[in-house]
Amino acid sequence: MKILSISKIKTTYSGAQTIYQNLFHMVFSTKYRRRVLSPLVKLKIRSWMRHQEELLGMKIIIMNGYLDHLHILVSIPPKVSISEVAHGIKGYSSRMLGKNFYWQRGYYVKAISRMEFKDSFFYIRNQHFHHKVDEHSIENEIELFDNIDTRAA
Repeated sequence: MKILSISKIKTTYSGAQTIYQNLFHMVFSTKYRRRVLSPLVKLKIRSWMRHQEELLGMKIIIMNGYLDHLHILVSIPPKVSISEVAHGIKGYSSRMLGKNFYWQRGYYVKAISRMEFKDSFFYIRNQHFHHKVDEHSIENEIELFDNIDTRAA
């Protein structure tokens, strides 16, 4: 797989007479924090999300996670709500994975500025290193993410 240079990633999009940069970091957890998101399952979810990208007009920039939660950096067009994206991703992937897979109710979402983009991207990309070093609860992980110093970016 070819690794894309972060400087080549498009973050500004346009629609009919509209230019937007709506970047969001979203986190979804599995129900009961079950450790079911193997690398293969994450690849399947990402593959299925191409359908949701087209349907909603969104762009998933990067998706990664750990065994019990998934981080997504996504660009959402102005006409689509964050809850529509969450419902689309969680609902569609649950249906595709079958009756024994469930997401926890709710989700975490944070708007990402252009200054925060690089830190957010690498934070999501390096999830496996982050969790290999230390087992964080999702609450601790979100707190760590929220405290990233973006002024240095």
